[in-house]
Amino acid sequence: MRKLILVALTATLSLYAVAQTQSNVTTPKGSTVNAYIFSELSTSDRIYYDNLYSSPNRTLINGLNDGYSTSARYNCHGYAWNMVEGGPVRWIGYGATTHEDIYMTDGSYIQTCSETYPGKVSWYQDDHSAITTSTPGRWISKWGALPLIEHHKDDQPYSGGQRFFASTKITGSNSNLCTGNRNFVVQKHSWSFL
Repeated sequence: MRKLILVALTATLSLYAVAQTQSNVTTPKGSTVNAYIFSELSTSDRIYYDNLYSSPNRTLINGLNDGYSTSARYNCHGYAWNMVEGGPVRWIGYGATTHEDIYMTDGSYIQTCSETYPGKVSWYQDDHSAITTSTPGRWISKWGALPLIEHHKDDQPYSGGQRFFASTKITGSNSNLCTGNRNFVVQKHSWSFL
C-alpha cells in the first residue's frame, strides 16, 4: 500500500515540476512560509485516485468543494497548517522537507505530549502533517497529490514518530505542557475549506 502511494505520488509530482508558481503564505505569528500554486490533475486522474483510495474505514473529503477529494493543488502541509486556518490553497514543502517547520518554531504552535483537539500532527521522520478531529485517533490528512482523507491514525501511508501541536492561542499556561497536569483550552477553529 505504501509503495503504491509513493509511486503514484512521485509520478504525479514529476508532471507538475514545471507547473508551479511560488506564492508564499504566513504563519499566525507572521513568519513567511515558502508555498506554491500548482496546476490541477485531469478529471480522469482525480476520479481514478478517489476510487483507488476509497474504503469503508476512510472518509474522502471534498476539500475544494469541486466534487473530488484528490487534488494536486495542495498537499498535507498546505492543508493542515495553512488552509484549515483560512489560508489560500497552496502546496508547502515543494523541494524541501522543512518549509512547514516554521509553524512549529515561530511560536504559532506549541508541542503537546499527546493528541489534542483541535490540533496538528507532524510525522517528524516521514514529512507528513494532519489535523485531529473530535474523535480521538481519527485524523484528517492529505496524501500528497492524492485524496484528502479522514482516517484512523494508523490507516495511512506514512511512518515514523509523530509529534502533536496546539495553537498558542490557548487559555491557561502554555509552559511545560508535557509535565504534570495542566488545564487549557485550545481556541476552536472552523476548519474551513476553500
